[in-house]
Amino acid sequence: MTIVAPIPVLGEVRISDARRAIGPSLVTLRELTVAVVAPDSTVAVARVKITEKPAGRGDHLAFECPRCGKPKLKLRSHPDGGLACGPCVGHMSDRQRNHRTEQWRFMGPAFNVLLRLLSRPTDNIVQLQRAVDVSERIADEDAFQVKAAVAAADAALDLMAEAQRMKRHVRPRAIARRSSP
Repeated sequence: MTIVAPIPVLGEVRISDARRAIGPSLVTLRELTVAVVAPDSTVAVARVKITEKPAGRGDHLAFECPRCGKPKLKLRSHPDGGLACGPCVGHMSDRQRNHRTEQWRFMGPAFNVLLRLLSRPTDNIVQLQRAVDVSERIADEDAFQVKAAVAAADAALDLMAEAQRMKRHVRPRAIARRSSP
Protein backbone atom coordinates (compact mmCIF):
# COMPACT_ATOMS: atom_id res chain seq x y z
CA MET A 1 0.00 0.00 0.00
CA THR A 2 1.35 3.45 -0.89
CA ILE A 3 0.08 6.54 0.89
CA VAL A 4 1.17 10.13 0.39
CA ALA A 5 1.00 12.13 3.60
CA PRO A 6 2.59 15.40 4.62
CA ILE A 7 5.69 14.63 6.67
CA PRO A 8 6.30 17.33 9.29
CA VAL A 9 10.10 16.91 9.50
CA LEU A 10 12.46 16.88 6.53
CA GLY A 11 14.46 13.71 6.16
CA GLU A 12 12.53 11.46 8.54
CA VAL A 13 9.31 9.51 8.84
CA ARG A 14 7.74 8.42 12.10
CA ILE A 15 5.29 5.64 12.82
CA SER A 16 2.96 8.31 14.24
CA ASP A 17 2.93 9.99 10.79
CA ALA A 18 1.89 6.69 9.20
CA ARG A 19 -0.76 6.17 11.90
CA ARG A 20 -2.12 9.67 11.28
CA ALA A 21 -2.21 9.16 7.50
CA ILE A 22 -3.57 5.62 7.41
CA GLY A 23 -5.63 5.40 10.56
CA PRO A 24 -6.64 2.24 12.43
CA SER A 25 -6.03 0.02 9.39
CA LEU A 26 -2.25 0.41 9.96
CA VAL A 27 -2.50 -2.51 12.39
CA THR A 28 -3.44 -4.87 9.54
CA LEU A 29 -0.57 -3.81 7.25
CA ARG A 30 2.76 -5.62 7.24
CA GLU A 31 4.59 -3.48 4.64
CA LEU A 32 4.39 0.12 3.56
CA THR A 33 6.05 2.14 0.80
CA VAL A 34 7.37 5.38 2.24
CA ALA A 35 8.74 8.42 0.40
CA VAL A 36 10.71 10.97 2.40
CA VAL A 37 12.09 14.30 1.20
CA ALA A 38 15.66 14.57 2.46
CA PRO A 39 17.16 17.90 3.61
CA ASP A 40 19.23 18.05 0.39
CA SER A 41 15.94 17.94 -1.63
CA THR A 42 16.40 14.34 -2.78
CA VAL A 43 13.60 11.84 -2.31
CA ALA A 44 14.24 8.59 -0.46
CA VAL A 45 11.73 5.88 -1.31
CA ALA A 46 11.73 2.57 0.53
CA ARG A 47 9.44 -0.32 1.24
CA VAL A 48 9.52 -0.84 5.00
CA LYS A 49 8.05 -3.58 7.09
CA ILE A 50 5.78 -2.80 10.00
CA THR A 51 6.56 -4.83 13.09
CA GLU A 52 5.95 -4.72 16.81
CA LYS A 53 8.29 -3.19 19.35
CA PRO A 54 8.17 -4.31 22.99
CA ALA A 55 7.26 -1.42 25.25
CA GLY A 56 5.99 -1.45 28.81
CA ARG A 57 3.41 -4.17 29.29
CA GLY A 58 2.64 -4.64 25.61
CA ASP A 59 3.89 -4.01 22.11
CA HIS A 60 3.73 -0.94 19.88
CA LEU A 61 3.79 -0.75 16.11
CA ALA A 62 7.14 0.29 14.67
CA PHE A 63 9.03 0.34 11.39
CA GLU A 64 11.64 -2.33 10.85
CA CYS A 65 14.93 -0.70 9.90
CA PRO A 66 15.90 -1.92 6.40
CA ARG A 67 19.59 -2.03 7.39
CA CYS A 68 19.75 -3.54 10.89
CA GLY A 69 16.29 -5.11 11.13
CA LYS A 70 15.50 -3.61 14.55
CA PRO A 71 12.10 -2.08 15.27
CA LYS A 72 12.30 1.72 15.31
CA LEU A 73 9.71 4.47 15.75
CA LYS A 74 11.53 6.78 13.33
CA LEU A 75 13.46 6.22 10.10
CA ARG A 76 15.76 8.80 8.53
CA SER A 77 16.90 9.33 4.95
CA HIS A 78 20.30 7.75 4.30
CA PRO A 79 22.85 9.52 2.07
CA ASP A 80 22.71 6.62 -0.41
CA GLY A 81 18.99 7.23 -1.02
CA GLY A 82 17.36 4.66 1.28
CA LEU A 83 15.95 4.84 4.78
CA ALA A 84 17.56 3.70 8.01
CA CYS A 85 17.30 4.22 11.76
CA GLY A 86 19.34 6.86 13.58
CA PRO A 87 22.27 4.62 14.60
CA CYS A 88 22.56 3.17 11.06
CA VAL A 89 22.57 6.67 9.53
CA GLY A 90 24.99 7.96 12.15
CA HIS A 91 22.59 10.64 13.38
CA MET A 92 23.52 12.46 16.56
CA SER A 93 21.46 14.89 18.59
CA ASP A 94 22.71 18.43 19.21
CA ARG A 95 23.74 17.46 22.72
CA GLN A 96 25.73 14.46 21.49
CA ARG A 97 27.43 16.54 18.83
CA ASN A 98 28.09 19.75 20.73
CA HIS A 99 28.29 19.05 24.46
CA ARG A 100 32.09 19.16 24.45
CA THR A 101 32.44 22.38 22.46
CA GLU A 102 33.30 25.69 24.07
CA GLN A 103 30.05 27.29 22.90
CA TRP A 104 27.99 24.53 24.58
CA ARG A 105 29.95 24.93 27.81
CA PHE A 106 29.60 28.71 27.67
CA MET A 107 25.98 28.99 26.50
CA GLY A 108 24.67 25.67 27.77
CA PRO A 109 21.76 23.62 26.56
CA ALA A 110 19.28 26.42 27.32
CA PHE A 111 20.61 28.40 24.35
CA ASN A 112 20.11 25.34 22.12
CA VAL A 113 16.52 24.97 23.38
CA LEU A 114 15.87 28.62 22.55
CA LEU A 115 17.25 28.18 19.04
CA ARG A 116 15.06 25.12 18.47
CA LEU A 117 11.97 26.95 19.76
CA LEU A 118 12.57 29.91 17.47
CA SER A 119 13.85 28.05 14.39
CA ARG A 120 10.36 27.32 13.05
CA PRO A 121 7.73 30.02 12.56
CA THR A 122 4.76 29.38 14.81
CA ASP A 123 1.65 30.98 16.23
CA ASN A 124 1.58 28.56 19.15
CA ILE A 125 1.26 30.73 22.27
CA VAL A 126 2.65 28.04 24.57
CA GLN A 127 5.77 27.60 22.43
CA LEU A 128 6.31 31.37 22.23
CA GLN A 129 5.84 31.75 25.99
CA ARG A 130 8.34 28.94 26.58
CA ALA A 131 10.82 30.76 24.31
CA VAL A 132 10.32 33.94 26.35
CA ASP A 133 10.84 32.01 29.61
CA VAL A 134 14.03 30.36 28.31
CA SER A 135 15.40 33.69 27.07
CA GLU A 136 14.68 35.31 30.45
CA ARG A 137 16.43 32.43 32.20
CA ILE A 138 19.46 32.86 29.92
CA ALA A 139 19.49 36.62 30.65
CA ASP A 140 19.26 35.96 34.42
CA GLU A 141 22.14 33.46 34.23
CA ASP A 142 24.20 35.95 32.23
CA ALA A 143 23.50 38.72 34.75
CA PHE A 144 24.49 36.37 37.59
CA GLN A 145 27.73 35.44 35.78
CA VAL A 146 28.52 39.12 35.16
CA LYS A 147 27.96 39.93 38.86
CA ALA A 148 30.18 37.00 39.87
CA ALA A 149 32.91 38.12 37.44
CA VAL A 150 32.77 41.71 38.73
CA ALA A 151 32.98 40.48 42.34
CA ALA A 152 35.97 38.26 41.49
CA ALA A 153 37.69 41.15 39.69
CA ASP A 154 37.07 43.47 42.67
CA ALA A 155 38.52 40.87 45.03
CA ALA A 156 41.59 40.47 42.82
CA LEU A 157 42.10 44.24 42.64
CA ASP A 158 41.78 44.50 46.43
CA LEU A 159 44.40 41.77 46.86
CA MET A 160 46.76 43.54 44.46
CA ALA A 161 46.30 46.85 46.30
CA GLU A 162 46.96 45.14 49.64
CA ALA A 163 50.13 43.56 48.23
CA GLN A 164 51.30 46.98 47.04
CA ARG A 165 50.66 48.46 50.50
CA MET A 166 52.55 45.62 52.16
CA LYS A 167 55.48 46.20 49.81
CA ARG A 168 55.73 49.85 50.87
CA HIS A 169 55.86 48.98 54.59
CA VAL A 170 58.84 46.61 54.27
CA ARG A 171 62.21 48.28 54.94
CA PRO A 172 64.86 47.07 52.52
CA ARG A 173 67.74 48.15 54.86
CA ALA A 174 66.47 46.04 57.76
CA ILE A 175 66.33 42.98 55.54
CA ALA A 176 69.82 43.69 54.19
CA ARG A 177 71.31 43.99 57.72
CA ARG A 178 69.85 40.66 58.82
CA SER A 179 71.20 38.81 55.80
CA SER A 180 74.80 40.11 56.17
CA PRO A 181 77.12 38.11 58.45
